[in-house]
Amino acid sequence: MQTMLPRRGYYKELADNRHSIMVTVSILIACACFVGATTGILEDEAKNLQPCPFNLLCRCSRGGPEVGLIYCEDIPLASVPVGINNTKAFALNLRRNGLRRVEENGFHRTGLWRIDIRNNHLYTVPEMAFAGLERSLGELYLPSNHLQRVPQKALHNLEKLKVLDLGSNMIVEISREDFSGVEDSLQHLSLADNYLITLQLESFVGFQRLERLDLRGNSILNILPLSGSGSLKLSHLSLADNALEHIPFTSLAQMRSLNTVNLANNRISTTFDVFFQGRISIDTLVLDNNMIGNLPPFAFQNFNLINKTSLNGNAIREIAEDAFKDAKIRELSLSECSVTVLESKSFRGLESSLQRLDLSYNNLSTLPENLLDKFDFLKALILNDNSLAFKADADLSGFRYALQTINLVGEKMGQIPVKQMNDIRNLRSLGLSSLDEKISTNDFEGYGAALEHLSLSKNRLKTISSNSFRHVPGLKSLDLSDNRISQIEADAFADVGSSLIHLSMANGIGVGSLPSEPFKKLVSLQSIDLSNNRITSLPDDFFHLMKEIRSINLQDNAIEKIPLQMLNNDHTPNLVNVSLSFNFINAIEAQTFSDLPHLKILNLEENKITRIAKGAFQNIENLEYISLDGNMISTIESEAFHNLPKLETLNLGHNSLEKLSFDWLDQVGTLSAIKLDVSHNLIQQLSSNRTGWSSYSSIRSLDLGYNNISFISRNYFEPIRSSLTHLVLHHNQLRNISRDVYSDMQHLLWLDISNNNIQLVDSDAFANAKSLQVLLLDHNDISEIYQDMLSRSSTLRVINISHNRLRFLPDTLFKDTQLEILDVSHNQISKIPDGCLSRIATTLRHLDASHNEITSITPDQLKKLTDLVYLDLSNNAISTLTEKTFSSLNRLAYLDLSSNPMQTVADHIFDNLLQSLVHLNLADIGSVDLGDFHLPELLSLNVSYNTVENLPSDFFTRYANLKEFDISYCQLTEGSLFQMTNLRHLAIGTYEKVKGLDIPKLLDFNHAIKHLEIDVETATLDSQLKGKLPFKIGNITISGKKLKSIASNAFKDFQGKALTLTLQDNGVTELTKALFQNLGNVRWLQLELRHNKLSTVAEPSTTIHPGTSGSVFLTQLQLADNPWNCDCSIGWVEFWMRRWRQQICKDRCSNYQSVMRDLRAASCRNKANKPFMSVLKTELECGWSSSNVVVSTWYQWTLIVGFGMAFVQQLKSF
Repeated sequence: MQTMLPRRGYYKELADNRHSIMVTVSILIACACFVGATTGILEDEAKNLQPCPFNLLCRCSRGGPEVGLIYCEDIPLASVPVGINNTKAFALNLRRNGLRRVEENGFHRTGLWRIDIRNNHLYTVPEMAFAGLERSLGELYLPSNHLQRVPQKALHNLEKLKVLDLGSNMIVEISREDFSGVEDSLQHLSLADNYLITLQLESFVGFQRLERLDLRGNSILNILPLSGSGSLKLSHLSLADNALEHIPFTSLAQMRSLNTVNLANNRISTTFDVFFQGRISIDTLVLDNNMIGNLPPFAFQNFNLINKTSLNGNAIREIAEDAFKDAKIRELSLSECSVTVLESKSFRGLESSLQRLDLSYNNLSTLPENLLDKFDFLKALILNDNSLAFKADADLSGFRYALQTINLVGEKMGQIPVKQMNDIRNLRSLGLSSLDEKISTNDFEGYGAALEHLSLSKNRLKTISSNSFRHVPGLKSLDLSDNRISQIEADAFADVGSSLIHLSMANGIGVGSLPSEPFKKLVSLQSIDLSNNRITSLPDDFFHLMKEIRSINLQDNAIEKIPLQMLNNDHTPNLVNVSLSFNFINAIEAQTFSDLPHLKILNLEENKITRIAKGAFQNIENLEYISLDGNMISTIESEAFHNLPKLETLNLGHNSLEKLSFDWLDQVGTLSAIKLDVSHNLIQQLSSNRTGWSSYSSIRSLDLGYNNISFISRNYFEPIRSSLTHLVLHHNQLRNISRDVYSDMQHLLWLDISNNNIQLVDSDAFANAKSLQVLLLDHNDISEIYQDMLSRSSTLRVINISHNRLRFLPDTLFKDTQLEILDVSHNQISKIPDGCLSRIATTLRHLDASHNEITSITPDQLKKLTDLVYLDLSNNAISTLTEKTFSSLNRLAYLDLSSNPMQTVADHIFDNLLQSLVHLNLADIGSVDLGDFHLPELLSLNVSYNTVENLPSDFFTRYANLKEFDISYCQLTEGSLFQMTNLRHLAIGTYEKVKGLDIPKLLDFNHAIKHLEIDVETATLDSQLKGKLPFKIGNITISGKKLKSIASNAFKDFQGKALTLTLQDNGVTELTKALFQNLGNVRWLQLELRHNKLSTVAEPSTTIHPGTSGSVFLTQLQLADNPWNCDCSIGWVEFWMRRWRQQICKDRCSNYQSVMRDLRAASCRNKANKPFMSVLKTELECGWSSSNVVVSTWYQWTLIVGFGMAFVQQLKSF
């Protein structure tokens, strides 16, 4: 049965990295400024985190009472740790904790400057939440919660507050009074991704220092200007991703200091307003992805000055003569605008001001004569990815001596003789894709030493001759990607050896081996990208003269062996980041990685490594991260990892190890503490294999999940007992939990033994585990728990014993604990264990008793649980509830009563919850009359699987704040579904009994909706979504037990450019190529296909060049738990992964791990359920042709040397 409507993250549209660099830079600067002035301080302080004294799961930058920075991230918390109030701190980070409430006076002794509580479930902030911080708190971040209004009372006295982030909440309206008390101090305010429909500028009158206002991602239709002659002091305003149909000139004119305006992703169709008589001046105007269809004469008549103007992604069919007449624009971007023809006077009026013009990713075939004749100040011309026949002599005649950047990259670009541009004396950056197969000595004659960035990607290059770059000796960045280079002569790079810093040859090499001689000349090189080629081997001395090299990317090749001493302190002393993932390496020999003093990141995942020799990784004092997951490792010799004092993460998951020996590690993590992952191996028992322990390593976190462990010897963990804080043993074959193994782990904080076959837990199993906070025993076979099992676990806060065979909980089980979160779901409990719960009544915040055999609930059973915030009683046998059942739970925010045989719910049962209840699930209880309840604070309501014939006429008065509504699988007989203007997430059916139901028309006025779930009641989804859905919908979920197929035209009217398509609970077995070729305006696609019946899916991407106009590119894929038929029809996944890693997920993007975990979990039905990734790697030989050419964008290749530092920072906290 369907459960409570899930709260899902809404994927933001992938940034279009082809767009003008000026827009990208301005947005990045705005984001960086909003983060606040403390960023540098936080980074410096966060380098050496240690357990916090008030909660050892949290990490602090200092010890003692002055703890500096506090990081409590990805830790289950029912409330803010009380001990924080006994410390002095600078910044507090509480992220992804499940917090639903902040108590009053929780920080009053701390002196905090910055508080960040994001990605939690806060519904309100009490008035005294920040008491004591009135004169210290400068930055407050509360994004990604469930706040329904600005917490005015909590903010009122914060006289030093400079930054306030309330983004991604559920705020419907704002007023001037909301910010009373902070008007004199506030500088940066974010209300992004809320539910604002109307914006009144009067709300911001009186702000003395407000500079940046972020309102993107709302549903703003109207902006009401100030009355009278007032003005605002804003300098940066973002109204992107709203529902504006016009540029709000009157309102913008009242912001006289305005510098940047972002109006991207609205519904604006014109760039002017004939009724507005004034002219405004701003530095940056962003109008990307609107509905501007043409630029008529005097299109910018309401602007006096716009230095930077971006119109990317509009379907501009025509640019009329004099469109820019009287406009003063310095940088103009018209990328991906479907422009096919330009008139000779299209840009007339910009002659004296235009310095940068971007016309990339259009459909231009020619440029009219004299188009840019008088543009004497033009410095940058971006024309890449057109089908352009470019005549340099004619097209550059007017400004060739001012030009500094020109980009003519693109596989469809016509022939452009290089020497036509060799007299552009000041050229700094050049991109060409129309060269012959060979680069020769004199090709760049005349360009001179000024040229610093050269992109020759997407050519058909096969040969680089000696001294090819003789005439451009100042070159710093060279992009040779997406070619098929098979010959590089010895002196090819001789003339740029001392200047070249970045070299990219990704997907650019057509041979299996590279000579070292040409590369020995590159003595100043800092980064080299050789990924996604066919390289099988490299000479031992390939990198030996690259003493400045910091980043080496060799992933996605066919390398079988790493030469010994290829990388070491004598040859590559400054090396920081090495990626050798997705190759065919079969072993790591001794001293392969040795004496590299600056190396921090080493990626070796998804090779064919079977053995790691002694000393393979040794004497690397700054190494922080090693990934070896997804190999075939069966043998690791003693001290294979030696003297790696700062190692923080060692990933050995998804291999073939049959044992885990701590002898492998010697002097590892001694200055850090390691997170060791040995999950998904073949380990059957953990037996001590050494009598004397001489080596020393500090392992903080050990993951042994998904093995086949059935036995653990008594002293197995002895070598790491003093350092171990997190132990994961889920998905094994353990049958009991005994004192001998776990009781003396005095520093253990987190123990996960879920998904085993445990039947017995010794009464003293955790006797001396005095620090244990989180205990996970779910999905076992436990039928009874001893009453004194937790008698010494005073620190225990979270326990999950769900999915067992428990019939009751002993009354004294929790007598000595401070439990906050308890999950006893999926057991055989027949009554609320009130005797047991009474002992933790003052601390318990979260109770899940769903899927049991509870038949009734009385007010007395719950009366002591007055602080309960979350209660799930779904899937029990409860038949009746009295009006007083929940009368004592006046803090309850989440209540799930679904799938109980109640038939009806008493009228006044929720009366005491009017001000607290925000999530209510009444699915599958029989019959629901939505007119019986009045719940104005409710945010989420699920009444699916009930008899709900119709919605009452006052439905949206009774449920005024509703944002998520599930009315699927209901037998609606009348089409009385009213306008739902504030909904963000709607789940409905196709309701075959409702005549003339038109889903797009039903949603006509819902400008906020982003996620639509459809229960299809027929065998085929075809015309049910015909018509234009709200343009902000970016996530569609399709279900239906009768559904067998999805027609090719099912989504042809989709308006957005980014779509996440999810399939669940249906009978669809195939997704065809035609479906992905008919996705309307979609350019970026995510597929969530887990847990279905799919056997094959055609390749979704319609291009091998991400971002190509009119094409679709897959950006995320989830496909586990399907009966896949693995042959070359689905072999595209391997080629897609290469392109995805090279173009979309460079340097390990945020969703990299989730995509890889899912692919590793998938299996092949026709290959005896072998792992999907293994079949791709070893059994399917579908050729390399599908991955021949992958785009490398003009602006990416100067960013290669990122070294993945952000990635390392994410790994610092467990």
